[in-house]
Amino acid sequence: MSLRRRDINKEIAENIGPLERVAVWITEHVGTMGFFLVIFVWTATWLGWNLLAPPALQFDPPMAFAFWLFLSNVIQMLLMPHGRGLICPGVEAGALLPATLVRIS
Repeated sequence: MSLRRRDINKEIAENIGPLERVAVWITEHVGTMGFFLVIFVWTATWLGWNLLAPPALQFDPPMAFAFWLFLSNVIQMLLMPHGRGLICPGVEAGALLPATLVRIS
């Protein structure tokens, strides 16, 4: 019986598809300060426009803005990197899985 070292991270990286790569990129960047600033600027612009623009140019009633804030907060919380622990309990955000040994018959 011999044991061979198996790098799970390398195997997953080699077999991941383009859509999964996009999902990983989004998940890693949603919790960043840059993403927060983009959402903040967008929210401030939206709120400012709908409060200060002439009524004929306003495009959303106040409750639509409150709903936007609710949805954006939920999305950020669900996609933040620390949320990965919900999928893999006990695994820290950004943690690499250890290489495992597999038995070769």
